[in-house]
Amino acid sequence: MGRKKDKALVNGIVGICNPFDMLHIEEYAKNLGFGIMWRIFGDHMLKVLREHLPAFRPLEGKIGPLEEVLKKIHTPTDFDDYITSATHGYGTAHDCYRKTASAAVLCHITKPTLFVNSLDDPMIIHTVIPYEECRENANIILATSSCSGHLGFFRGWKLEQVNACVHSSGCASLHSTSYSASKLTITPNPKIIDPSTSFSLMIS
Repeated sequence: MGRKKDKALVNGIVGICNPFDMLHIEEYAKNLGFGIMWRIFGDHMLKVLREHLPAFRPLEGKIGPLEEVLKKIHTPTDFDDYITSATHGYGTAHDCYRKTASAAVLCHITKPTLFVNSLDDPMIIHTVIPYEECRENANIILATSSCSGHLGFFRGWKLEQVNACVHSSGCASLHSTSYSASKLTITPNPKIIDPSTSFSLMIS
């Protein structure tokens, strides 16, 4: 959205657990518990890759024989070094992280954008959230939850709250069913009312 600016082909977006800056996340994860967590994430990615090998076969022209690539993957950085970067034309994982960091282009977003992140997310840590950049762009709403973990919103949070934001911005509503509510904190922005226990949007 930030790179396409007004040429973006959508009317607005909702980003759930947006990483914002993978270099920052990688540095944190590699130092957490002597890198054990980063290797656990890598093991999970490798497991998924093995389970879906046929889907990755067409990439062998860019990444090489899959069986050889699998031997080199131990962390998410390895995965991005040998698969993501090679597939999308980046030199290394770090080259990919630098050039795709969304935090650097938030100022260019010109259409309604809602980011939903959790402060207790073990992977997308709270220190990576670019509060000031979000505050400075009136097209961005940043909502943070204190206890949703990583991608846990759909089990412990009402999607009606996201619907209200999306609908007020003139976009089509998201599909919604009933979920239990939890508290959210909204980063101040001229369009937002910030009560302590709910997600509310002042419609202009």
